[in-house]
Amino acid sequence: GRGSIVRRRAGLTDDHDAERFDVVWFKVPRPAFLEAPDHTVMAFLKPGHLMLCFPSPDGKLQIGWIIDKGTFGDLRGQGVEHWLDEMADHVGDEFGDHLRASKSALAQPFVLNVVCYLIRQWTSPGVVLLGDAAHPMSPVGGQGINIALRDALVAANHLVPVLEAGGGAEAIDAAGRAFQAERFPEVKTIQRMQRMPPRILFQRTWWSKWLLAVLPTLAGLQTLSPTGGPVLGRFAFGTTDVKLRV
Repeated sequence: GRGSIVRRRAGLTDDHDAERFDVVWFKVPRPAFLEAPDHTVMAFLKPGHLMLCFPSPDGKLQIGWIIDKGTFGDLRGQGVEHWLDEMADHVGDEFGDHLRASKSALAQPFVLNVVCYLIRQWTSPGVVLLGDAAHPMSPVGGQGINIALRDALVAANHLVPVLEAGGGAEAIDAAGRAFQAERFPEVKTIQRMQRMPPRILFQRTWWSKWLLAVLPTLAGLQTLSPTGGPVLGRFAFGTTDVKLRV
């Protein structure tokens, strides 16, 4: 995980720049106007604000509110009522009224401190990092678990043959370095794609405001192929062909 004790004790830490946003994560009762299919997802987008809402398995509505990093402390200090009002001001009237009416029923609120960076060295004698220990992923697109699983498959491909053959420390460490060399380019590409939407969202330039204004219309007109198209396909299914070979 991103707080890996093994990574810290192995000295495999790097300096990194903080991301520009955090995510406020909480649940409210599911509104009557969302009693339709469980796959219904709502998104509310304005400059500096993005809210995603989707039904959760417990019958509630899960909400992720993306905000400028560090700004939630001021809102929280003014109480739940204040920051729910702040969110309600950036969504439609119907959903805004539901948020205001849910102040006493808000559940499991916390702030996700968003980090996204790439450790330059994933290996040390006897140690191989993978998943968030090697490259904490942004929550954009929910790719963290996918990338970690792909890491595990590639790590197995490199390490299992060496271990089964009784390879020594040098051979094992070499397999770990080969694993990183294979995975590094894809992780770097996916992280670059994850950083693009927040940068647009929190820009204050004329072009970013224009893009945010037309984006809902463009999204509504777009028809996605089963593989998600050339851009979304690379994001959702990776940039390399990963298969377990052992």
